[in-house]
Amino acid sequence: MSTGSTDAHYTELMAALRQNLKRLADKIEPKVYEHDFLLR
Repeated sequence: MSTGSTDAHYTELMAALRQNLKRLADKIEPKVYEHDFLLR
């Protein structure tokens, strides 16, 4: 993904996407280890 743009709307959408992806990752991470998809 592009890291910068002069388009303000695009920048806002990308910031929201990154924030939501981070929240999703934080929610999924404990289950990944709980169900042994990855070893600690």
